[in-house]
Amino acid sequence: YTGLTQEKELQPLQKEVLDHIHKNIGKMNDTQLLAYQKKLEKEKLKPKEEQKEITCNLFSEPNFEKPYVDYNFLDALFKAMVQNDYRALPTQCSQSIMKGLFQNWKSFFASLKD
Repeated sequence: YTGLTQEKELQPLQKEVLDHIHKNIGKMNDTQLLAYQKKLEKEKLKPKEEQKEITCNLFSEPNFEKPYVDYNFLDALFKAMVQNDYRALPTQCSQSIMKGLFQNWKSFFASLKD
């Protein structure tokens, strides 16, 4: 669980993480917007009947109502902040590790509900 679901003051490391998110959310959304525009242009080149509807998925900062982040959010954050440990591994490895981690978290939290 995250410190955002608690009413007590955040710990220094929790504040640091939220600060990193706050500093990089703009870069993350700029990247998302650029990817959306590229996909939109690519779809416009296709015949009308083959075009798909494209949506822009912008990120929002975690808050009390939605305190958890998903794989796409964390992947974009680490890329935007050029996180050293994440970049030290080949892209496929770091992404695979992250996906495995999120699957494990999902299973863990599901088991808590049982």
